[in-house]
Amino acid sequence: MANLAPPQPNPYGPSRPPMQPGPRLLQRPMAIVGLAIPFLLVITLINLDS
Repeated sequence: MANLAPPQPNPYGPSRPPMQPGPRLLQRPMAIVGLAIPFLLVITLINLDS
């Protein structure tokens, strides 16, 4: 395992403060849509076999 040098300050000046993380993942509308599509696809495939 390689030994790393201690952290150094940014040579290009101070960095920006961290951005706000925003709402939790399951509170975002597009996350719900993204989860619903595969779920509906599986349900459709199950119903086609019956």
